[in-house]
Amino acid sequence: MRIARKEMFDSVVPGMLETLLGDVAINAPALALVTSQLYSYETRVYEPRRTPLLYQRLVPIDTSDGEGSIGRAYTIMDIRGETKEIARGSDDMPLVDVAGSDVYIPFKIGGAGYSYDTEDLRQAANLNFNRIALMPQAAFNVYERAINEHALFGVKRWGKLGFKESLFTNSRVGIIPAPYAYENATGDQLIAIFNEAINAVYDQSNNTSYADTIAAPSGLIAQAEQMPLNEFAADTVLGFIRRTNKTTMETGRQLNIVGVRGLEVAGENGVPRLMAYEMTQENLVLPLPMPFRFLPPQIRNLTFVVPGEYKYGPVHVRYPKSAVYMDFPPLTSAQQALEARRNKELGEGKPESTSHHDQHHNERAAARK
Repeated sequence: MRIARKEMFDSVVPGMLETLLGDVAINAPALALVTSQLYSYETRVYEPRRTPLLYQRLVPIDTSDGEGSIGRAYTIMDIRGETKEIARGSDDMPLVDVAGSDVYIPFKIGGAGYSYDTEDLRQAANLNFNRIALMPQAAFNVYERAINEHALFGVKRWGKLGFKESLFTNSRVGIIPAPYAYENATGDQLIAIFNEAINAVYDQSNNTSYADTIAAPSGLIAQAEQMPLNEFAADTVLGFIRRTNKTTMETGRQLNIVGVRGLEVAGENGVPRLMAYEMTQENLVLPLPMPFRFLPPQIRNLTFVVPGEYKYGPVHVRYPKSAVYMDFPPLTSAQQALEARRNKELGEGKPESTSHHDQHHNERAAARK
């Protein structure tokens, strides 16, 4: 009996349980229940590791519009006329004028909510995994990921929802060709790629904008991070670019260089794209007149529905010359495979799950259909 007890509590052998319990039937669900009671549960609940959210780091956000606004409007103006030489006492004075026009930015409403029923409430007290308590954060996470996708790539990757105008697919921003393909590029060629994008912003804006933010494919950033400047220097190509670029040398502002998953195919016809721009709210903005919020729970028979809503607008570039896209030649198949593998490593990392909570969720979903 001492050996039998040891086997029951250490390994839960089905045959030994039958011996101990006699005529009591042992089936798989019952065995799973007994087995689960012998586990020591961690207090932390794990969730998948997803791609980092970058929209707050890459786009200025403005929440100043009223919640009842259907859009935003502003006026642009320009000066017309010029001076000329006139004679003393002349009455043919050259006149100047100011011309203006209005620009309108529409808003849309989005939503994400959650629901639970009375049985969920009764079971929550007896389960280590409290689904109801985690649902508000889950809805907020879904909202943030939707805004991140909308702000960076728009409808190009977000289907019918959202706007066409986004940070990386904006019709107001000009496109220049890259001087080199970044795959297999030398250190000097990588430096030339970054410098040409930075200098293009300064030149095309009539020397009024300095590019302080660069968003590039993760593969390009990885190459610049890992490549030594030369065989004698301890610095890398990326470190050299950060120290000696035009913006930093002339203004003292440090470059914000960010690798973005998805830029490998964001250019025209699916080619890699780099974006250099001056990130100020005067130049570009993401309007969020109503950030995400929950409404009071709504009772529908035995079910409680908690809706959430938000209001948003497209990424709008007021000064198009303060930004530039640089599109690269298409990647070779080998580089495409490397980028795909790198993106997979940066993507969702879901912990292995054999939990009965997943089964419970699937059963509830099937019952509601």
